[in-house]
This record gives sequence, structure tokens and C-alpha cells, in this order.
Amino acid sequence: MDHATPGSGEPPRLTAVDDADGNTTRYAYDTDGRVTQVTTAMGHIARFTYDASSRVTGVTQVTDLPTGQEATTLYAYSAAHAYAGTNTVTDPRGNATTYTVQDDGKVDRVTDAQGHKRDTTWDANNNIATAVDALGTGTTPGNTNTYGWDSSGNLTSAQLPTGATASLTGYQTYAGAQLPAGLTDPNGNKTSYSYDTSGNTLGVSDATTGGTGAQLTYTYNPASATCGGFKGQRCTSKDANLNTTSYTYNATGDLTDVDAPAPLGDTVYTYDNLGRTSTAKDGRNITTTYTYD
Repeated sequence: MDHATPGSGEPPRLTAVDDADGNTTRYAYDTDGRVTQVTTAMGHIARFTYDASSRVTGVTQVTDLPTGQEATTLYAYSAAHAYAGTNTVTDPRGNATTYTVQDDGKVDRVTDAQGHKRDTTWDANNNIATAVDALGTGTTPGNTNTYGWDSSGNLTSAQLPTGATASLTGYQTYAGAQLPAGLTDPNGNKTSYSYDTSGNTLGVSDATTGGTGAQLTYTYNPASATCGGFKGQRCTSKDANLNTTSYTYNATGDLTDVDAPAPLGDTVYTYDNLGRTSTAKDGRNITTTYTYD
């Protein structure tokens, strides 16, 4: 890893990064310390331009190394500073998408190159209140989805354009996260959830009156791992027919084996020294091999 020599009082700037194979990615800067060019080890180049407020105004990528052919995406802003107002992104083919942005950064409207609009409204707590899709025509708006939230910012309801509504209830705090105890879908089917103290899902049950009562259950690694890997990784899952699938991990937490119930066979994974998947062998004993540049 190399650093440029900064001027007096300036922080050092990263100018090059070498990967494990010695391949180097290089960075160039303007006098304001903004990245102006990135050159990868393969010779791919991306260049950046900025306005007086240091907002990106253009990204140019060399798309064909032998010919030097380039493609540029342009960014324009209606406000003199920050990002509020109407911002426009124009792709290399000249197609422009506009974003209407509030002072706090929330996007109210997205208009694509064909003039289709997607609108979003927000409640007082900055949660999405309504979302309108881009299927409207002329003065006829698109389909609206409406959302409800509790005072803690948890989603409590989602209403489809048809009026059908799904709801989430019984939020409780597990390991700092608020998780729902129940879900009712738009057809009235109810599902209940149970969790351990770490917030892992222990059970998912059909709670519909007159339903099947079917339940899915899960187990997880304790502090002293029983299925390899680390604490909290899933060890088993049991379906409504009491069929169990087991999971095994290596010392770095990568999934190495999925032992499915008969007649399904095991799925086995191997990894390279960077943690990337090298092979995957499915239950039919068919192996897929992965290579990386």
C-alpha cells in the first residue's frame, strides 16, 4: 500500500492498493483532495468530475480498453448546494432520470426517461406512508401501497392497492431488536413467531383459527459451537412434517455441509483462502466449480 506525499498540513492520500496477488489499483486526486481517477490492476479506468460543492457531476468509464471507448454518466443538481431539489442522472445513452429530493434527503418522486413517475410520501417520523408505482398514465396515478408504523418505527400494516391489508403485531425486544410475535396476511392467515434471547427465530407456527397448526423450528450454535462455526449460526431446521435439515460450518464460519432429510442428499461446499466458494456439490453428486480472476 502506497501513499502520496501531501502538502503542508494535508493528510496523506491513498494512491495505490496491492491485493494478495500483487495486483495494484491506483487512485488520483485533484487539488481539493477529491478522487479524480481510479485505475484497476486490469487497466480499467473510471474518471470523476465535481461541481463547486464537491458533488459528482460526471463518471466516465473506459468500456473498451483496446479502442479507448468511453461511456459517461452525468449528474445535475437544481439546488446551489446540498442535494435538495430536482436532481437528474443521465446515462451514457442520453436517458435522463430525475429525482425530487427534500432538504433532509428523502426522495419524493422518481421520474424515468419514459416519464413514468414513482411517488413516495412520509409520516412525521420519516417512515414511508405511501408508495405509488409507475403504472399510472397521464393524470391517472399509479397503484398506491399504504403503510402503518408504531411509535418505535416498527411496521404494523401494509395495505395493497386492492385494499387488502397485512398486519404485524406484538413487537418485543430481543438483543436490542424489536421483532413481531404475529403476522396476519391479506387473506386472514395468521402466523406466530418465537425467538431466543439473541433474537434468532426458534419457531414459526400457523396460528390461523381452524388452520393446520403446522410449525417450523430451528436450533442455533451455543457459545461452545456444536455444529462448527460460531455462536448463533443455525444448526438445524425442522419442517412441519418433522423432517430435520442439519448445517455444518468450518472454523471461519463458512457453511460446508447441508444434510437434508432423505431422499435428498447432502450439499457440500468448499472455499478458497479468501473465503470464496470453490466448489458446491449437490445432493445428486453434481459438482459446480467456481474460479475467480
